[in-house]
Amino acid sequence: MTLILSVPEFLNQQQDNSSQNYEILVHDPAGQSQGYRRSQDLRPGLNLLIDNYTLQENLIVDTRVPNLPNESHCSEFSFMICGNNTNEQVYSGQNFLEVGWSAGGFVEWQAGQQILKLDVHINQPLYDSIVVDLAERSVSISRAIAQQQSYFQVNTTTPTMQVVLHQIFNCPYQGLTRAIYLESKVLELVALRLEQAIADNTKSDCKRLNPDDIERIYHAKDILLNHADNPPSLVNLARQVGLNDYKLKLGFRQLFGTTAFGYLHSYRMEQARSLLECNQLSVKEIGQKVGYTNSRRFAIAFKQRFGVSPQAYRTGKR
Repeated sequence: MTLILSVPEFLNQQQDNSSQNYEILVHDPAGQSQGYRRSQDLRPGLNLLIDNYTLQENLIVDTRVPNLPNESHCSEFSFMICGNNTNEQVYSGQNFLEVGWSAGGFVEWQAGQQILKLDVHINQPLYDSIVVDLAERSVSISRAIAQQQSYFQVNTTTPTMQVVLHQIFNCPYQGLTRAIYLESKVLELVALRLEQAIADNTKSDCKRLNPDDIERIYHAKDILLNHADNPPSLVNLARQVGLNDYKLKLGFRQLFGTTAFGYLHSYRMEQARSLLECNQLSVKEIGQKVGYTNSRRFAIAFKQRFGVSPQAYRTGKR
């Protein structure tokens, strides 16, 4: 049986069916599938949309919104956190940027998946005010904006983006503070994704990596993560995989959107966060496990990444 989640049907039953603030639950008579589609306007022209489903049956989502003209949004920043988006051919751990996007249509999700997707929609006036200055550094994006053409680009979600996504889903605030926090984090996510698009479009000016280089860089990444508590220097790492340090630095930025040790730092922080949630080791032991001999330096690094101290994070998770 195919399940249906209809945005227009839900909103037509509301007093204000033009509102972009809603949460619609999946209705499964068998009680096996569950989840929701949640939409929230963070400010005029800036919308946050989350699809979160656990599916035992196929699900069709009718995304048309009453009284919403197709041109009301001009861009979409979409992050596939869990599950596969076969509609746009975007998979778990990937994201896409689309300029010239128009709202409304039908989306089908396949059974047997956990789906978690976050979208940011920005309308033309707001896009012009906060995004165009950055986009001017990318000819293809600028041309799409100026000529109202479509632009679609898929890329890998970087560790830095993953941290911001985690912060959005685990916002510790309520009320007005929550609204301000979410808006700031969503705009941070937009900036990171746009920078990624700009970097991707300027790769033609960089030395291209051949398949052998790519394999060696992935090997270097594995070495870093396997020795996260005591990593080799960049020069030694390059020597181990048979590259010079310049090509290793360039390759890491092209493949992972960050430096080698930026990638390692994000990995360490995610490991620390997971260990704090398990609550089996002390904060000092966790810091040592992820490569910090000085617990104060670990606490500072963790707070810079997640906005709270390790102890406060653990207390909040309890």
